[in-house]
Amino acid sequence: MSQDDLALAQLVAAATYGQLAGFSLTAALVRLAPDIEVAEELARLSSREYAEYEVLRTHLDELTDLPEGLLARQRPAFDEFFAGAGQQWDHGCATLAFGWAIANDFLTMLSPRLPEPTRHVFAQVVAHQEVESFALEQLQPIVAVPEDRDRLRAFVQEMLGLALAGYQRVMHDTDALQILLDDDADEGVATRELAIDILANHRRRLAALGIDDPD
Repeated sequence: MSQDDLALAQLVAAATYGQLAGFSLTAALVRLAPDIEVAEELARLSSREYAEYEVLRTHLDELTDLPEGLLARQRPAFDEFFAGAGQQWDHGCATLAFGWAIANDFLTMLSPRLPEPTRHVFAQVVAHQEVESFALEQLQPIVAVPEDRDRLRAFVQEMLGLALAGYQRVMHDTDALQILLDDDADEGVATRELAIDILANHRRRLAALGIDDPD
């Protein structure tokens, strides 16, 4: 396997396990839903998330003979990021609205740089924003209470810090992203631009929820 092929397989493994973690959180929140209608919508969304996991898992099997090993390498970071999110309704919704959305932003921005058929596979799993929109809607009543809004803002900022720290750790531990982002630009330019765009989208979501200023 060439260096480029290994880098691509590592990225797809990260997306695959991340998708599994996102599905697990969505499913775990069903029992915490405030009413049956919300629980049923979560069940529908979790079913879709699992179907998208299967798309990614199939593609990973096509890229490498050792998919389990690559997935196992991704597990600690994602499990740490999602730890405890399925135990409280507001934290779970915030993780879906902001943490899970950051992962989708990352794949959306990175996918144009990837070869086919991976580009097409990623487009299939990040083309919709139903989970993000659903979670933001569920957070609206929570941010209407000042002390809850402050608590939620602090939780989201902590989550952003964990996400960025994880991004930096990946950049340090593997050369996969450097290889995939290499477009003959100055060293680090592409990765900085990616981080800036992700932060801009994060602030847009905060503004949409009314807990931060977009400027």
